[in-house]
Amino acid sequence: MADVPVEIVGVSVLPEAHFACQGTGMCCQGYQFGPIADDVAARIEAHPFVENAARIAAAGGPFTVTEVHGEPMRVLSRHQGRCVFLADDGLCVVHKELGGDAKPALCKLYPLNVAVAPDGVAYVSLNMECAGYAKGRHGPPLIETVAEHLDLIGALPTLALSDTVVVRPGVTLAYDEAFDRYEAPWLEDLDAPRAPATLVADLCARLVGRLRHPIPERTWPEAQQAALHALAGRAAFYARQVAARERAEGDPVDADLHLALADAAEAATLQGAVALGAVPGDEADDLLRTHLQHAVFGKALHRAPSLAAGLGFEAFKLWLVAADAERAGGDAEAVVAALRRVNRCLRPSDLVHVGPDVEARCVELCDALGAR
Repeated sequence: MADVPVEIVGVSVLPEAHFACQGTGMCCQGYQFGPIADDVAARIEAHPFVENAARIAAAGGPFTVTEVHGEPMRVLSRHQGRCVFLADDGLCVVHKELGGDAKPALCKLYPLNVAVAPDGVAYVSLNMECAGYAKGRHGPPLIETVAEHLDLIGALPTLALSDTVVVRPGVTLAYDEAFDRYEAPWLEDLDAPRAPATLVADLCARLVGRLRHPIPERTWPEAQQAALHALAGRAAFYARQVAARERAEGDPVDADLHLALADAAEAATLQGAVALGAVPGDEADDLLRTHLQHAVFGKALHRAPSLAAGLGFEAFKLWLVAADAERAGGDAEAVVAALRRVNRCLRPSDLVHVGPDVEARCVELCDALGAR
């Protein structure tokens, strides 16, 4: 896989996905938004902004050039980890003073992700880092939003999938075969409203070549606790390292997110059996099921060294979210906050940086969950 511009010949969206922006402003903190098109930059630079003028000046202007994958990229400037156009009321100053059409493509399209398959079909999924998702998921069908912005989809940083897929270390399949054998059945499995521990175990079972009769388990089995605790220790150490670096670079937003993740990971190792608290309508379970749907449909697992490692990593993240949310009461807002932390701070592409043995442990966790 590679993050490169590719030709898009079609777009696919999960039919059951819904979203409406809640205006939390959290997406405008910590991120670096870019690239910024020349015409968009020119319009913004030509406007004498009134609100946030001091912040824009303190940042040296509305844009900064940074290096991404070895290439220079123009991005929105930040002040103390926040976009210089984020007002105190949580709204965008560009939108206020110039209108929504003036905003960069990424700002219009967040929280969408795009992954393009070898045949040119773009799979558009939701970025499960959105702080307003607990309410936003009750909005209109995502396909309507995507239809309104088809001309912008190609402007998102794109994951271009390889025509081969590493299923597990040493085992590689053609993309089409891997899709038919694993991803399509996974998405069918995820249609069932079952407990997250059962759902992720079923996905692992397909990968290791076993089919399980669904058991409505709400807790993680004790046999896997040692592996989960080991991964939590690695994640906590990694998150504290990143937090120190982010704070030194003047980004308290990401620093605080990573510190909160480290605290949650350390606390999870002290808990007993982890299960989400009872939430009316199993809303918490549904949120985690939706996370898995978008991780599979949006090809997030392809960013890991192998599908097995990626799936094991997602299982660990779900366990961590369950433990973190349970400590906070287990309601929908707690689940979304925990999801935001793990998805922001522990992406599959970060897996190789978390620890030298983490990939192997994730594959082992996938195997263990699939075999039980």
